Amino acid sequence: MRGKEKDKNIEEKEINGTWEKLLLGNRGLYLVLHSERKSRRSNQLEVEIIKQIIDAGGEIPDGNIGIITPHRAQITLLKTKLADYYENAIDMIDTVEKFQGSERQNIIVSATASDPSAISKNVEFILNLNRSNVAFSRVQERLIVVCSKTLLDYIPAEFEHYEETMLWKTLRSQCSELIFTETVNEHKVEVFTPPLEQISKNLNEQVKPFNN
Repeated sequence: MRGKEKDKNIEEKEINGTWEKLLLGNRGLYLVLHSERKSRRSNQLEVEIIKQIIDAGGEIPDGNIGIITPHRAQITLLKTKLADYYENAIDMIDTVEKFQGSERQNIIVSATASDPSAISKNVEFILNLNRSNVAFSRVQERLIVVCSKTLLDYIPAEFEHYEETMLWKTLRSQCSELIFTETVNEHKVEVFTPPLEQISKNLNEQVKPFNN
C-alpha cells in the first residue's frame, strides 16, 4: 500500500461514531471482517457495509473513492445500491484490471465470496496474488478491505495455492487492533486496523506494505 507522506509519529485522530472512523480516520488501512458465509458472486451484506462507511464519510469530494471487486454481479449490485454516490464521490466500481495504471485517494475492496465451497472452487481467482497486489497498491490515502472471516480463514488443500492466501493473511496480521464491532443485517462485523506504533514504525522505515 502506498500512502501520502506523514509525520513520523502519527497521532490518533479523535472521531465520534463508529463507521466515521474509516473515511475520516488517519490509520490508512482498515480490515472490515464479517460473519456472513453464504455469498458466492454477489454479497448484499458487503454492499450494506460499504454504504454505511460512505454514508458516515461526511462531505466526500468527487472522484475520491474507487471500489474494487472480483465479480460482475457484485459490480452491478454496488452500482445499484450506491447510485447516489456513483459518478460523484465514487468515480469507479470495477474489477482490478480496470484500475490498472490509475490510483484513488480511497480504495474499498469488496472481496464478495463468503461461501466456503465457492472460495475453495475459485481460490485462484479470488485470492490471486497479482490481483491482490494491484488492488492493494491503487490507493494514495486509505485502503478499506471488506471481506468474510471464512475467506481469511481459508486454508487451501493444494500447496500451489498457499502463497496466494498469504497476502490476505498478512493483511490480517497487520490489522491486529480491533477498533469497533457492529451488527449489520444480523451479522457480526468487526473493524481492525494496524496499531499506531506499527504505522509509525512503517512510516519511519518507509515501508510500503504488500508491495514486496
